[in-house]
Amino acid sequence: LLNNNNGFEPNRLWLNGNRFSGGIPSALSNQFGCSNTRPCWLYLEGNPSLTGRIPNGLCQKNFDNLGADEEQCSGSCCTCTGLDCGNFGEEGYPVFPEPAAPPPGFAICFSGNSQVQVEGHKGSIQMRDLKLGDRVQVSDSNKYEPIYSFGHYSQDTVAEFLKITTAGSRSSLELSANHMVVMNDGRTIPASMIQKGDLLQAAVTDTAAAKVVKIQKVQRK
Repeated sequence: LLNNNNGFEPNRLWLNGNRFSGGIPSALSNQFGCSNTRPCWLYLEGNPSLTGRIPNGLCQKNFDNLGADEEQCSGSCCTCTGLDCGNFGEEGYPVFPEPAAPPPGFAICFSGNSQVQVEGHKGSIQMRDLKLGDRVQVSDSNKYEPIYSFGHYSQDTVAEFLKITTAGSRSSLELSANHMVVMNDGRTIPASMIQKGDLLQAAVTDTAAAKVVKIQKVQRK
């Protein structure tokens, strides 16, 4: 990573041999600062669940090396493909064990019903409808960042979440009991410790603290 005046701007990135899924986000193109004197390196091969071709935006960068697997490189601008990129030895790609099935009732993070603000979208959308590359609001200063992976995602697992409703809100917060929540005084506590009447930090700085008026246990996917 090379530091510029606005933060860190990569010109070399190795993402090979992981378990990334979905398509390659076009927003990744904006993260690279490349030129004739500062070429870029990007390796994506060895991600068995990665889909789609290399975005055109990446092809417009000045890549000295751009590697991925056949599906991503077909008709694209890759300079090398698969094991020919030389990032793996004779043993080939790593073999990943299948992830263990979650225990009944297991839940972490948010339910699919939880809502977030997406850049360029009027109003909020449910988390179940998010896609890789969407830019979601991550702070109360209208800062948005792209989604690059889903750490916990299941369309079939039903689990228990806490549904926390605050005064004047049109939607409720649904999250796992151990997920941390920011209180109005700056403390972070597990959602299971929140009580009716508590004040939560609001998502918008010019909005008063969000007062909890109702807490329920719900079953969600």
